[in-house]
Amino acid sequence: MRRRKERLGHRIRIALPSYRSVLTAITATEFMRDDLKGMTRPKSAKRAIDAALRELEDLGEFLLSFEPRQ
Repeated sequence: MRRRKERLGHRIRIALPSYRSVLTAITATEFMRDDLKGMTRPKSAKRAIDAALRELEDLGEFLLSFEPRQ
């Protein structure tokens, strides 16, 4: 049990800085999506931003599932 906790802690320490960067990018992308009201083609821009947001969320999930080789 102790070894398992140590591995989990190691995983979190490795993934956390990268995951925080992804969360920052997700937040920035959400703000961009909210600012689309004045654009001439808001629907196509919103689709592109939503796709980027999905990619960032997938990347965040991947980083949390990362387990380094030992």
